[in-house]
Amino acid sequence: MLRSVLVALTLLALIRPGSVEAQRLIPPSASAQSELRDSLSLYSSDRGALLRRWSVPYSPVRSARLKEFHTIWRARLARMDFEGLSQEGRIDYVLLDSRLRQELDQLQRDERLAAEMRPFVPFAPVITGFEEARRRFETPDGQVTARALADMANQIDSLARAVRARALQTAQMPRAERIVGLRTIEFLGDLQTQMRNWYRFSSGYDPSFSWWTEDPFRRVNDGLGNYTKAIREVIVGQKTGEEEPIIGDPIGASGVTADLGFEFISYTPQELLAIAEKEFAWIEAEQKKAAREMGFGEDWRAALEKVKQAFVPPGQQPAMVRDLARYSVKFVTDRDLVTVPPLADEIWRMEMMPPRQQLVSPFFLGGEVIQVAYPTDSMQHDDKLMAMRGNNPHFSLATVHHELIPGHHLQGFMTQRYNPHRGMFSTPFWGEGWALWWEMLLWDQGCLLYTSPSPRD
Repeated sequence: MLRSVLVALTLLALIRPGSVEAQRLIPPSASAQSELRDSLSLYSSDRGALLRRWSVPYSPVRSARLKEFHTIWRARLARMDFEGLSQEGRIDYVLLDSRLRQELDQLQRDERLAAEMRPFVPFAPVITGFEEARRRFETPDGQVTARALADMANQIDSLARAVRARALQTAQMPRAERIVGLRTIEFLGDLQTQMRNWYRFSSGYDPSFSWWTEDPFRRVNDGLGNYTKAIREVIVGQKTGEEEPIIGDPIGASGVTADLGFEFISYTPQELLAIAEKEFAWIEAEQKKAAREMGFGEDWRAALEKVKQAFVPPGQQPAMVRDLARYSVKFVTDRDLVTVPPLADEIWRMEMMPPRQQLVSPFFLGGEVIQVAYPTDSMQHDDKLMAMRGNNPHFSLATVHHELIPGHHLQGFMTQRYNPHRGMFSTPFWGEGWALWWEMLLWDQGCLLYTSPSPRD
């Protein structure tokens, strides 16, 4: 230990006070530290521990415990002197207060969702009761448990037959019921996983338990699979081999309004829709403007197709991404738009995306490691052309900015090093909002390829 300290002190003595190395070793000043930093870390750790302990979804016992936890934290926060906090402390206070209110609101929503599913899963309390008894370290009675499992198996079989019978009465269920049905399918999967974990704990270790419960457990497990399939086919309307229909699980206008408030977005849903329509109109006008400059008149689709054909030959995509990344860093640093730590520019890496992943991520994925979507020789011809056209240099420029520097990589680099205790407040409005904001700023700054709609040689 002493040797390590001496080595560290020697290195510090050798570093010039104004050097880059010295700047990397200087932490934020103590005055910039939030007084709530440790409290937020404690809340995050305790919440994670409770979620691991109370893992049965939609369980009333879980809901009650989490309500108690977040209510206590709200009371603890209210006792703090907000006016006496530093600016960083006030930020954390506001963020935590919003998070606590959001958690309590979500618990109320979950209770409503559970109530809607209750007619489909009247046996759920039996399964959650098994698992919660196990978490209380209670020893199950094999004979009593077998009786409960047998009764549940009969109930599940009856429910499945009732669902199948409804297929003869109507061709398609009302949308509201399909929404609940799709949510129930996911819940049934959670229940089945919980039950298997519960059963695995005692099966084979307790001979009496195994002797009594093996057959009724198998019937319940098989029954849940058959029942899930019945709901999927009859209620949701998804046949075997078909893609899952796009149904969604809407939270309604009040839910959207509440969530926007928790995200500190001061717009109503209606105002956001109006802004979106305005932005779409701007995009279409820019498309037509570029099409005219390229000699296609108002036909922006033809101009877009022309740009798609400007892809690089096979094998040259990594070099193109490398060049775009270097150009991106030079563009923002030459104009002093943002500080790029040398280490951030040093450590980012590149990998090629596997063909299967490209089916769901046809463009780039990024961060510290940028994953490049481009065809391999094993892909079908049409899929190759689609990947190449969609990842041409003009499309890729914005994506490289978005994923690396000044986008997600720089964003992640800084958030890991400054106020990392705020990681629990991560939100798409921050995550994707940062990268999108940079795309638009670089457009306004006249970033080279953005201002030239014509494909380059």
